[in-house]
Amino acid sequence: MRRLLPALIRLALLGAVVAIGYKVARRRSSPGADAFSASWPPITTAHDAASAVAGNGQAPPVSEEAVVEPPPVEPALVEPPPVEPVVVEPVVVEPPPVEPPVVEPPPVEPVVVEDAAVEPASPYWVEPKGTTCPASHPVKAKLASGVFHLPGMMHYDRTKPDRCYADPASAEADGLRQAKR
Repeated sequence: MRRLLPALIRLALLGAVVAIGYKVARRRSSPGADAFSASWPPITTAHDAASAVAGNGQAPPVSEEAVVEPPPVEPALVEPPPVEPVVVEPVVVEPPPVEPPVVEPPPVEPVVVEDAAVEPASPYWVEPKGTTCPASHPVKAKLASGVFHLPGMMHYDRTKPDRCYADPASAEADGLRQAKR
């Protein structure tokens, strides 16, 4: 199956190239079938229509006397209308009223008030300090995986803890399990 699919693709491409070549050769060899020629009827003018009405299909001879040019038209001398003087009245522009500058008070520093209703951290665990746990709480726990690592385990040093527990029983009480290695 692995060899059959590429062979079929090659065969299809080869067939497409041959078909395109055949069409191009056929268009070039057919007489009068130019790709750019249009098969529209010729445009007829009023003169052609008059000769077709005469019935002979030939244009009647045109004599020089039959062509009459219109006489040249001389421009008439027209006086322009008199221009009346325009009186411009001055426009008085009043300056905009001056508003007193706005003085903004200095920014006020926010005051942080410790709320007594904030729940203290659980007595079983503490927040880690960077990637390490304090000596009083050496058990590292990852909440995403639900696993905790004890000191001396295989991946203890590279584990970045979310919480630090005092003992494994505290971590198990929070629903975590011990790592396998």
